[in-house]
Amino acid sequence: MYAMKIETILIIDNDLRILSGISKLLEREGYKALTTSNSSEGLRMIKEQPVDLIILDGALPELNEIKRLKTRKLIKNVAAIIMRSPTEGEKADLLPSFRSVEYLDKPFKAEELVAVVKKISQSSL
Repeated sequence: MYAMKIETILIIDNDLRILSGISKLLEREGYKALTTSNSSEGLRMIKEQPVDLIILDGALPELNEIKRLKTRKLIKNVAAIIMRSPTEGEKADLLPSFRSVEYLDKPFKAEELVAVVKKISQSSL
C-alpha cells in the first residue's frame, strides 16, 4: 500500500469565479490545476492529459456523460471531489466511476478543500 501522489487536478464547474478561486488556491498549494466550465471539455482534457484528481460541481447538467463506459475507463483510477449543495445528496451511481469519491458541501472554506485533497493524497490505494 502506498499514498496516492496528487500532482494534476482538473476542476469542472460552470461558475467561473469558483474555477478561478479553486485553481489559484490549489496552485498556491503546489498542484497543477486545469480548469473547464463543462463536463464535455473536461472529458476531452482527460483524454489529452492524465489527471490525479477531479473536482467537479455535482449539479452540472452534463454530469451523465461521466457514466458512459468509455469514460469510466479513463477515470477508474482517478479520485474525485464532488462539490454539492446540502440539498443535493449523494449521487450513488457515480461511485463506481471513480477510484474514490469525497463530497464537499457548498459553501465551503478554502482550508476544507485543501484538507480533503490532502486526505485523498494520503489515502492508501
